[in-house]
Amino acid sequence: MKLFIDCGTNMGQGLKEFDEKLKMFNNPEWEIESFEANPGVPLDEVCTDVKNLKKFNKAVWINEDGIEFTLQSSKGPGLTKLGFDNIPNIGTGSRISAFDKYMPKKMKTITVPTFNFAKYLVEKSKNNYDEIHCKMDIEGAEFEVLRYLVKYNVSRLLNYLCVETHERFFDNESAQTVRELVSDLRKRGTIVSMWK
Repeated sequence: MKLFIDCGTNMGQGLKEFDEKLKMFNNPEWEIESFEANPGVPLDEVCTDVKNLKKFNKAVWINEDGIEFTLQSSKGPGLTKLGFDNIPNIGTGSRISAFDKYMPKKMKTITVPTFNFAKYLVEKSKNNYDEIHCKMDIEGAEFEVLRYLVKYNVSRLLNYLCVETHERFFDNESAQTVRELVSDLRKRGTIVSMWK
């Protein structure tokens, strides 16, 4: 049995792309869990025909305390293509407010539930999956989350990680800090590739 974790599901664009490669939808060899922080995203309308998919409206984070989250009004062509261009607050740039420095189109800030991704991975690893895959597109939170995994030696539980990094949102992040983080993950056994 294999596990695919989608961190930053939005409307399932990434899930569908990875299914084309891995053939995991409705495949009894796969379990799929997706996480989306934006409560404006109608997760019940995402991949409705996929029976082995569990969906959660929670932010991927380093604790379970909840966090301030900014809803963006921006739309992406992928949402229009999927038929979700008329839903308010579904914007593709929504993110944890602390990482919102360069996004002036702020709509409103709300508190969203979070979960400790490291703790989640430790619990999931008890199921003895053959492989654990993760797609991560969490709009800047990846730096905190992945460094936390490295610090506590939990990243080794991820066999494959495909991550989009958002160093452009930070003064203290760069292509160099991304290379260092990827190197740290690879040293601990995770195969890392870049998303988009």
